[in-house]
Amino acid sequence: MKFMFPNEHAIYLHETPADHLFHERLHTLSHGCVRLEQPVELAHILLRESSTHSPSEFDVLLASGEEHVLPLDPGPVYLIHQTVWVDESGVPTFTPDVYDRNTEARQALTSAMAPGTDR
Repeated sequence: MKFMFPNEHAIYLHETPADHLFHERLHTLSHGCVRLEQPVELAHILLRESSTHSPSEFDVLLASGEEHVLPLDPGPVYLIHQTVWVDESGVPTFTPDVYDRNTEARQALTSAMAPGTDR
């Protein structure tokens, strides 16, 4: 199952047979696309907003085992790469900054907090 959305890099969201990779600390084992841990659940969420298909229709198509294309208009799609987040028990979780985005964010925050700047 894959979820296509307009973007200049041909990135899409997809299910994966390599579910064990979700338990790895480092999640940069993809070739540019984004693996989904719960693709059926995402499809149901998107189809609840659809005027053309329902989640139950999707389930019937999925059970058929045949390839189907369901066009959706999910609105804007934002991909966010987080290197720090708080887990379910309130503990901060840190992962490596493999795309080196934290440096740019840190510089922007540092300059914004510099004396003499508006806060």
